[in-house]
Amino acid sequence: MTLGNTLLNLLYENDISQKQMAIDLGISPSTLNGYINNRREPDYDTLLKFAGYFHVSCDYLLGSRCGSQSCAKDSPETPPPLNNQEIKLLNIFRSLTPDQMELTMAQVQLMSRQNKRDATS
Repeated sequence: MTLGNTLLNLLYENDISQKQMAIDLGISPSTLNGYINNRREPDYDTLLKFAGYFHVSCDYLLGSRCGSQSCAKDSPETPPPLNNQEIKLLNIFRSLTPDQMELTMAQVQLMSRQNKRDATS
């Protein structure tokens, strides 16, 4: 998994928008979008900011695969590989403008929250 995919997963898991993360870390939204879309690579200090922001290791962000005993206890588990439908959706998402991406994320998060509410009803 690429750094961009890992960041995208962490944003989704933590219900954080790209815009909010960019503001919180003091980087431009377009720069963050470049990292998420694997068009840019962060420098060491930025990578440390990402790790601290999500409370994960730099190894995790960079896709290190390690045995459960050697990984930090609080590191999230590696998500399963993407299926064809998820890859298709991700490719479509990556073709959107940053504003469209943000709107799409807001809509998807709203649907997800509704599903959670429906499941507990």
